[in-house]
Amino acid sequence: MLKILIVTPIYPFPEYRDGTRKILTNILKHLSSKFQFEILTLYQSEDEKFFSFENQYSAVYHKIFYRVPTKAKALLKWSISRYPFNPNKFASAYQTIANRVNQIGQRFNVIHFATPFLAPVIELLQPTLQKKAILFCHDAMSLLTHRRWQWERSRLTKLSLFLDYQKIKAFEKKFYRLPRKTIFVSEVDAQFIWSLHRDIQVSWIPNGVDVGYFHPQEENVGENSIIFTGNLDYAPNADAALFLTEVLYPRLKEKIADMTLYVVGNHPSKKLLSYHNGRDIIITGFVDDVRVYLAKATLFVSPLRYGSGLKNKILEAMAMEKAVIGSPVSVEGISGLKHRQNILIMDGLNIEQWVHTISEVLPDKNTLKKIGKAARQLMVEQYAWDKICQSYQRVYEDCASQ
Repeated sequence: MLKILIVTPIYPFPEYRDGTRKILTNILKHLSSKFQFEILTLYQSEDEKFFSFENQYSAVYHKIFYRVPTKAKALLKWSISRYPFNPNKFASAYQTIANRVNQIGQRFNVIHFATPFLAPVIELLQPTLQKKAILFCHDAMSLLTHRRWQWERSRLTKLSLFLDYQKIKAFEKKFYRLPRKTIFVSEVDAQFIWSLHRDIQVSWIPNGVDVGYFHPQEENVGENSIIFTGNLDYAPNADAALFLTEVLYPRLKEKIADMTLYVVGNHPSKKLLSYHNGRDIIITGFVDDVRVYLAKATLFVSPLRYGSGLKNKILEAMAMEKAVIGSPVSVEGISGLKHRQNILIMDGLNIEQWVHTISEVLPDKNTLKKIGKAARQLMVEQYAWDKICQSYQRVYEDCASQ
């Protein structure tokens, strides 16, 4: 049986905390019977309450305590570092991680680096171990940062994004060519990186969705309710939530007076929370089970103006038979989408078009139900985690055999 070492800068459980954890959890869930996994992970004090999750999966864990710097300290370190902002938060742990991998790495067939933030560790490995490394980048940092820079209006933030973009391009060029494969969650992200750096061996594996967990619950659907979900301290989600709440929703209320808006996700900003009234605008913050709110919604609305990668929130809504209306960025990377058959795809972010389309389709429950059923069918056929993990299995086996 092949032995896989997964190296991650964030403790891998529970999966609802972010996309990286979701991927790692499902790899362990679906592939532990086929491979022997060991996990080398950084952790923080707040992660200790989740250590019991380790008992659910067959793996050996190597944990290294690490204190991520505060935002103020991270900004100061970034200002004098050659690394981009997010990778730089883990830079002081690179040598420690590399030392541990160099100690135990020879007994593994594949060394899986779970985020691009640890790419510099590969440079510190023994040459024989570098040949075993694969890097999972998820989305393209350069694409995300460039898109955010285009939308940003604050001059200071725009300057910071520009400087970080330059660091990101240098970071990608230097470190993404080191592993055997550099893998993204969408073809768009992979091709963007390849267009910048033609010598990087890129590939992509889409995210999946738990179609058993995210299943239809029609009995709770509200009459005219729309929803947006996501981690609200992630800039693209925070921006989309404010755009929906401040701009789109007031215009929609002029068309459909009895409409309700749900914005569900942890760490909403004070500005976003100020719109919560407990009646027709519900800003929840963190919830234990997002399905409760997805079940209430008639339509999932995702007006992301920038971002990259493949959006888990869209997969989850579609798996629950929810009709989704999304911007081009929102639905990017999801294959098999057909406008007005299994999703509603907008051309851009023209407010009048969004208001017209939503107010037109929201009362048409038959059309929404038809779109939702086709959406779930696509998720079951192409995006169920057991199918997605077959691609991870092939990557492991191909890299181990070369």
